[in-house]
Amino acid sequence: MNRHTGDRGDERTLIDALDRAAEAETSRGITVIDHQGGREHRSWTRIRAYARRTAAALRLEGIEPMDRILLAFPTGFEFLGAFFGALSIGALPIPCPPPDRWRPSPEGRNRPLAHVGERMEARAMLVDPEVDHDQRPSTGPMRPWSLVTDLPALLEDVPVGVSIDEEFDRPDTAYIQLTEGTTGPPRGVLLTHRNMLANVSAIGRRLEVDESDVGVSWIPLHNPLGLIGVVCFGVVFDIELVLLDPVRFLDQPESWLHAISRHGGTLSTAPNFAYDYAVRRCRESELEGLDLSSWRIAMSGGEPVRAQHLEAFARRFGEYGLRDDIFTPVYGLSEATLGVSFGSVDAPFDVDAINRRTLETEARA
Repeated sequence: MNRHTGDRGDERTLIDALDRAAEAETSRGITVIDHQGGREHRSWTRIRAYARRTAAALRLEGIEPMDRILLAFPTGFEFLGAFFGALSIGALPIPCPPPDRWRPSPEGRNRPLAHVGERMEARAMLVDPEVDHDQRPSTGPMRPWSLVTDLPALLEDVPVGVSIDEEFDRPDTAYIQLTEGTTGPPRGVLLTHRNMLANVSAIGRRLEVDESDVGVSWIPLHNPLGLIGVVCFGVVFDIELVLLDPVRFLDQPESWLHAISRHGGTLSTAPNFAYDYAVRRCRESELEGLDLSSWRIAMSGGEPVRAQHLEAFARRFGEYGLRDDIFTPVYGLSEATLGVSFGSVDAPFDVDAINRRTLETEARA
């Protein structure tokens, strides 16, 4: 196999990586499966073209380099176009959970979203059309600002095949990642192109990725694991990706497994709860024809990894071709760009029992 080295010395930004993947003119790209099961595939070439049109539309809206732009879309090509379009003109996207993640407030559904925009000093907000667009922040650094609730309509004034002026130095900062905000308001972590390329390349070398790999994920794109660990990873290594809407996974967890089966998925990652959730929620009647023999690395991260859940998952789906040596515990955080540590990909993970009381009282494991 023609394995990647992960060395991209001539690429300084994620847009350079996207250009390289697009100029290869292969059929590789991204398949999006929406919450109702509808699917659409676009090659990296089409994704770049859409991003360039979006970049031109943002320019028409007055967006300048270093302007901060809130993005609040579900998993789909609108998010991808807005994200890479913003990067193309040196703007700083801020991916946010789609507004239905926040509880409605008396002022309107998107009021909490507007508060995040004000706190992050956003210049513009691109949101799903379902968001109430009558509610706009009345104070703060976001005035004057742009609210785009219908991206396709914005693109109508931009011709297909448009080229954008790239005669400027893109900032090293790529985008702003919001922390989860579990103990307080979300904070913004500035992630650079250089660190993202280095981190993704290191992960790919560890996972021994090649162009035959297929990544399958339902992780939301506002999450760094979904955005950096899946989308940007796919761009840098020019592999095929399959992205499921997270709502579809929660409603029908077997859809994750069927996507791996149908598309020959080799790489997939999920938090620990997902493996337990799939064991508990998937019914035999919903697994007919399932074949998981292509799955070579199943990463578990984002929360404490519980061996009993991974072992139960292996037992439950072993009859469908799932090997029991594919699980790889991983650890990462936004402040380190993404990946920090990975288990071995060529051996089963080890389990070590530690007495918590001894650890707390004697500092001894």
